[in-house]
Parts: sequence; C-alpha cells; structure tokens
Amino acid sequence: MFQFIRARCQKFLNQRRNTRARKQRQHSFTSSPVELESIMHDKYFVEIPIGHCRSCYSGHYLDHTPFALTLKDYTSGHYQNYQGSQLQAFYHRYQPKNMAEVFALQSETLTNIHPMASVLPWWSLNPKAFLKLIAHNPNASRPIAHEAVVLGMDASSNYGWQFFGPVSEALGELEFKRLTSTCDNIRKNGFNYRKAVGISGEFLIAGQDWTWIGLGGKHRMASLAALGQGLIPVTTKAKYGSHIIHRESVSNWHNVKNGLFTRNQALEVFDTIMEGRTSHI
Repeated sequence: MFQFIRARCQKFLNQRRNTRARKQRQHSFTSSPVELESIMHDKYFVEIPIGHCRSCYSGHYLDHTPFALTLKDYTSGHYQNYQGSQLQAFYHRYQPKNMAEVFALQSETLTNIHPMASVLPWWSLNPKAFLKLIAHNPNASRPIAHEAVVLGMDASSNYGWQFFGPVSEALGELEFKRLTSTCDNIRKNGFNYRKAVGISGEFLIAGQDWTWIGLGGKHRMASLAALGQGLIPVTTKAKYGSHIIHRESVSNWHNVKNGLFTRNQALEVFDTIMEGRTSHI
C-alpha cells in the first residue's frame, strides 16, 4: 500500500513541479521584509533565517513543529514508523473542536465554525470559502483534505487534515510517509529551490520586528529544519492575500472588517504566531 502511496506522492509532486515551477531570481533585504514590497509584482525567492520562521496556525518555531520533531527522531533512528512517533502523539493530543479552539480564543462566533475552516484574520478568504477550497467534501461530518484524496486516500473511510487531529490512522501514516520520503530525497539529492515549486508563506511585521509563517511546502520546510538548514529559501508569492502583513493595519484586515474577529482577537492571533507562543497545543 505504501509503495503505491509513495508513487502517488511522487507523481503529485512531479505534476506540481512541471506545471507551476518557474525560474526564480534571488533577492534579499538588509533589515526588514518591508524592503520587498516594491517587488511583489514579480516572483523572487529570499533566504530566511530559521529563527524567523513559524508554522501556520500554531506559531511553532520551524525546527520545533511536530513535523520537524518527527523527522529529527526519524533521521536519528529513534522511530521509523508512524506508530509511536511524535506526529502520531501530536494528532492524538491536539484535536480542536472548532475554530475558537484552533486559536485558543474565547469567541461564540468562532465556536460555531469547523476547525478545518480556520482562516487567519488577514486572509482574503472567509471560513466557508476556505473549507470549500481545501476539503474534498465540505459538507461531510468528518471532512478529509482534498490533497489527501489526490494522493490516494479513500474519502469514504478516512478523514482529517495535516495541521491537527483527529486524523484517520491511514492519513496519519500518509503524512508520516510524505515527511520521511521528502526528507530522504533531500538528504540524498539536496534541495534545488530554483527548480522546485516555491515554499510559500507570509511576512508578519510589527515595527522593526518581523517573522515569516509557512503556508505551502510544509514537508520540505520540516525536512530542511530537521536536517539543520540555517536558512530557508522561500518565494515572495502570496497565497491567500497580501504577502506582507503589517500589525498596524489590523483594522483593514479582511476577517476583521467582516466581523469574524474582533480587533483584539486578531492582534492576539498575530502576536501568538509572531512570538512563537504554543502553550495551548
């Protein structure tokens, strides 16, 4: 079964590379990503120090995400299977029941929204549109991510999403296999970011302080972090809205203007990710 999954994973990645990869030019900034705002009309990559990188939703430091910790165990020989891995423990431990629990916020509005529909305050998508984008069947009682179905998961007997639990056992196994096969490939062949589909995300900026949160390329990010890479090459291409988010612009964020988040709730989400606070997970 997992030979089949590995083949589907590789086919999926190859298709994405063939259809989306583009020649990218390198750019840099001296002190703040604000310097990149003038080039957002084009596609560049920049190298980000790993200490400035965070995971989406949880705000984990990149080398302390469940993905990266799982791969550190894997590469050191502690665990070679999903069973008993840190990834399995994470999916069992962290099972938010709604969007309010994803962000550890007290909100009656967010309590009524499915966790897989969770959107960040500055994204241009509302929860309904986002769930429709990522879920194979948004109306299912236990949805499964569309990407997992593309990779061979049976939607009738599996459920979940890679960001948190609960996930079906087979989906957990799939994520473990995706992680380890990606890591093995980078260990063997290196990571040619000029040819690969760009690792995408967003810059959060508060005054002179800044961080970057990863959205696309999570298995590659985790692999690079687990293998001790000090700099993560990322693309300057936005995914769900603006590529650079200023804290001072909170009142203009899409999901604040529409009332989904209050101003204070939105800032709490921003600050939690920026500061890498993950005590609720």
